[in-house]
Amino acid sequence: MAKEDIIKHQFKKGNKMATGRPEGSLNRSTIVKKWLQQEVKVTNPYTGNEEVLSVEDIITLGVIKKATRGDVAAYKELMLNLYGKPTETLDINADAPKIDFSKIFNFTDESGSL
Repeated sequence: MAKEDIIKHQFKKGNKMATGRPEGSLNRSTIVKKWLQQEVKVTNPYTGNEEVLSVEDIITLGVIKKATRGDVAAYKELMLNLYGKPTETLDINADAPKIDFSKIFNFTDESGSL
């Protein structure tokens, strides 16, 4: 295929593809952040006082409440959010001494063979 044929079929400057997200539309994370920041007047489940809390605070308090009632999945989620995912790894192949267990233990059957 000649270079002229390739250039002829390339997008022209200023032309946009007809598919895809419309220009100026918000992505999902922007929309979620907007709604999580909304403030609502609710009764705080721990203090019993009426307070203005963000939706994010309300959801977090709900997860904490589930965790305190024994929901292990809610507890794990809180710990991941609080401390992050554990990163320590253990390399079981790292310069470990070679051990010949047949010399340490007498692995023989009644006939005396291994």
